[in-house]
Amino acid sequence: MEFRNHIAKRNSPVTTNADLKAIKMICRVAKLDGYIAEDPAEFVETVRKSSEQARRPFTTSEIQRVISVADAEWKSLILFGLYNGQRLADLATLTWDHVDLSRNEIRLKTRKTGKRLTIPIAFPLRTHLDSEDCLALLTPHDIIAT
Repeated sequence: MEFRNHIAKRNSPVTTNADLKAIKMICRVAKLDGYIAEDPAEFVETVRKSSEQARRPFTTSEIQRVISVADAEWKSLILFGLYNGQRLADLATLTWDHVDLSRNEIRLKTRKTGKRLTIPIAFPLRTHLDSEDCLALLTPHDIIAT
């Protein structure tokens, strides 16, 4: 129980329960094989998710503070994530070939599901894409966040 509580203070319930499961399996096998007489982990319960560990969205001021200190690469990734809602892995491999400024859209295939998406470019993201900071860094096949 002490081990579980120690791990739970530093990790999420999912990580804590995965560690606990491994310990329980080791102890169960040790008891079955005769290495220990009693299983000390047998009655240790898993950790339940608490409401205080719930995720919350960033506030507008938090996003503005992060963008204000981000370099050009991270600023692009943050803005693409904010206005497109895509996973970081998909955004990190996005190239200018995926961006159609004349149609004001982004076309990509997600890595996780393989789904093809066409996403309209939001005005604030378009403003960023049209900025000299963004355009000066890239050639057509470059990854957006270099």
